[in-house]
Amino acid sequence: MLERLDAFGSNTVGISLLATDTYCIAPGGTKSKVKERLEAVLKVPCIEVDASFKRLVGVMMVGNSRGLLLPNHISPNDEETIVKAMDQVGGIKVLVLEQSKLNALGNLISTNDKGAVASSKLTPESIEAIEGVLGVRSMQARINNSPLVGTKLVSNAKGCLVSPLATNEEAESFKRILGVENADFTTVCLGMESIRVGMVANSHGALVGNSTSGPEMARISDVLEV
Repeated sequence: MLERLDAFGSNTVGISLLATDTYCIAPGGTKSKVKERLEAVLKVPCIEVDASFKRLVGVMMVGNSRGLLLPNHISPNDEETIVKAMDQVGGIKVLVLEQSKLNALGNLISTNDKGAVASSKLTPESIEAIEGVLGVRSMQARINNSPLVGTKLVSNAKGCLVSPLATNEEAESFKRILGVENADFTTVCLGMESIRVGMVANSHGALVGNSTSGPEMARISDVLEV
């Protein structure tokens, strides 16, 4: 299922949401109708996290069905809040990435349950911790000389959407590390190349910013098979 979502005051729904094949995380105070819609499309429980970074859930955190990574600047209270919230799912490792001073993990890492693409700015110690908690192998990369690879990739168990600024060779390498059958280029929200900023997806469904065009939605649906 693929739907447009008009929520959080903008088209940048990927900034405010994180989704995996076992859970979705939304900021505290999310309207009940929005949560119900997220659960209907993504077919996983939607958990509210009332943390100090508020509507930056998709920017500050990254995870898959095995684990959730938190930035090293997170307060002890926020860490406790998130750990308690994730107890609703069960079996999810929660780790503060102490090895990195870089905080916007959702902008730096893109992952599914098979692999991860991580920013070239992350240290070997960070990569080891990322692979350990997510239970995947990874590669480090830049896209169009940008280290913010997490903003330019969206994947599930079936496919990988890639920013049009990436090369064909890069797209093929992402396809291999993420273990998917499909990989192709797209924009979202009428030409936004930082595609993760404008959408959230798992293997069951996806939601995109309200301005996303019909052709963009068709490409997203075809690649992710949602």
